[in-house]
Amino acid sequence: MRIDFRTSRHCARGLWAILALAALLSHAPSTAAQEDVTIQLRWKHQFQFAGYYTALEKGFYDEAGLSVEIIEGGPANNSPISAVLNRQVDFGVSGPGLAIERLKGRPLLAVAAIFQSSPIVWMVRDGSGIERPHDLVGRSAMLMPAPESAELLAMLHLEGISADAVDLRQTTYDPDDLFSGAVDAYDAYITNEPFVAAQQGHAVRTISPRTYGVDFYSDILFTSEAFADENPDTVRAFREASIRGWDYALRHQAEIVDLILAKYQPEKGRDALLYEAETMYKLINPDIVAIGHMNPRRWDVITQTFKELGMIDGDADLNGFLFDPNVQADLRPYYQAIALSLAAALLLALALFWYIRLTRRLRREVAERIKAETEARRLAMTDPLTGIANRALFRDRLAEMLSPDHREPVLAALALVDLNAFKSVNDTLGHAVGDAVLRAVADRLTSSCRATDIVARIGGDEFAVLIARRAGGREPVGLMQRVLTGLGEPLDHRGTMVNVGCSIGIALCPEHATEPHDLFELADAALYAAKAEGGNSLAVYDPQRPQTTQKSATA
Repeated sequence: MRIDFRTSRHCARGLWAILALAALLSHAPSTAAQEDVTIQLRWKHQFQFAGYYTALEKGFYDEAGLSVEIIEGGPANNSPISAVLNRQVDFGVSGPGLAIERLKGRPLLAVAAIFQSSPIVWMVRDGSGIERPHDLVGRSAMLMPAPESAELLAMLHLEGISADAVDLRQTTYDPDDLFSGAVDAYDAYITNEPFVAAQQGHAVRTISPRTYGVDFYSDILFTSEAFADENPDTVRAFREASIRGWDYALRHQAEIVDLILAKYQPEKGRDALLYEAETMYKLINPDIVAIGHMNPRRWDVITQTFKELGMIDGDADLNGFLFDPNVQADLRPYYQAIALSLAAALLLALALFWYIRLTRRLRREVAERIKAETEARRLAMTDPLTGIANRALFRDRLAEMLSPDHREPVLAALALVDLNAFKSVNDTLGHAVGDAVLRAVADRLTSSCRATDIVARIGGDEFAVLIARRAGGREPVGLMQRVLTGLGEPLDHRGTMVNVGCSIGIALCPEHATEPHDLFELADAALYAAKAEGGNSLAVYDPQRPQTTQKSATA
């Protein structure tokens, strides 16, 4: 990071002030003491809370002047919310239902959201006939006490399924009830129970709220308003040290798993903890989102969902709910320290003045750098000419939509679109017109598809569409027939009518393939067959005649 000469001079002045103060107080007895802090976890010891263990064992809390005690959670203990409100502990870890408690008048503050996405899913037996939320109608499904399973109820609500249509039962916290057939769906953590099922030889699949548009924060670090008002620096220091712990734990998973096994005696074995760590990494998503980040607008969406579910009454106003770690520090402890002598007070005030200025400057530079890096990541995944996804993002989305984590079909088809006469446009009308044509094609493709589909430019005049599976949506071949017809219409560029046309090849998923490379190759074979028809054609891969494919439509 670049720091200009003025900032360097500020550092030097502040450093000299601090050195002078240290000389004056070198013979005075130390008044610094570590502050005792307690935190109650949401569940029993496991990798789910690795950041707090790491901050403690690696000395991050100690460096922040904190002596921290970590208290295990679980059904046998009081809830973290009750423990914090009763001042039994200073901090707790809770789910998104924390917002409901705030709207009910409980003075709670969200300090940091560790999971950017919730791990809660419904786990069902493979072969049970349950593949989507609508298949749960008339079946039995377990839930944790509200609002812990709000994500699952929100999924039913958004899919138009009444909660009364499903036999909802309070969870037993025992997945054997699913394996034995006592219940049809079990409320599971994607980080835990699928591993247990695999170890015991049970074939299962999961139904995730994220697939159906429900994406809540989870494992939120929180405290009470009273504690934060009395100890804002402590809250800030605990938050920063905890985030340091999470960052280290996520990047040294095997080391921290061994630490948990040695120090915390978890009920899980090493393989289970490693599975949990790997799965959690995707939910925390530290490569894209800063650990602990919370977006107020996203909290508004979450609380609006709670309101639609009837979990809250009145206005869903969360004003003052989020702890602001950037509020200027309380300087009263420093004022008490400089009372030792007038000279020390003057030097300390000077040191703090330059330190605050430097800190603000550095924060601005860090914020600008983060903004620039975020934009760079966006540009790296976007085609600069058309503004749609590029080949790299297309490959990532294809692999994600075919990931085994979904356990149910998400991708309906992959379509490749190739312009027929684009070279002649460049040769006769020039590259400026060619660029305009490519942008117009991208616009037509995007407007023809849905928000859940992925449209990408993967080559010079070659495009691709990942057609997402959606209840009540158009059939993939019918959708691409409309695209074929639309791109057959002349494009108007400043009064010049440009005819390009296209050829389209489609491979269906999972009918034809479920691996990214295979699906892409089959769609490419279908595209080759469409081109062989003379262009302006659409072909669907035919597994019975893989060398020829089956021609489906012609514009």
